[in-house]
Amino acid sequence: MQFTALLISALSTLTFAAPAPVPATDNITARTCTPYYAEGGQFYLQKDAGSPSSTQVVSFTVPVPVPGPCSLIARFPPGHPIYTSGDAQINVFSGEGSNAPGSLVGTVTLSSDPHEVKTVTINSFQCFGHLSYRFELATQGAGSVSFPQGYGAGIALTYGC
Repeated sequence: MQFTALLISALSTLTFAAPAPVPATDNITARTCTPYYAEGGQFYLQKDAGSPSSTQVVSFTVPVPVPGPCSLIARFPPGHPIYTSGDAQINVFSGEGSNAPGSLVGTVTLSSDPHEVKTVTINSFQCFGHLSYRFELATQGAGSVSFPQGYGAGIALTYGC
């Protein structure tokens, strides 16, 4: 009996440390988000001074219902090439599938990091089965932005974060 009391007393003073968290390579894996990348190809915007910007529409189809919200992000692996000239700030407008089509939902300047994954959240929205966004340069002057778009790089939609 004394041994049992001594054992219980000794065990009650022990503390159990949780294992150290494994560092994630970026916040998508850290939060176990599910990313949907826009289809591959070249993302390209250009604007000459005094003329309208070219536009790029990016669309996503996600299974519904999904745990929300959905977040529109730009994600680039280390050293992913992004080519810019002039003023490269981009306006992002909601499109098909949103509560307010045509609304300005974000402004972003895209860049990559030579050593780390770079993820930028443009905005978060209610999830619908089909969502689209229109990108155009925000500048009054001239500018351009282009990068290869594909799985693991570029514009994506995440949910479940």
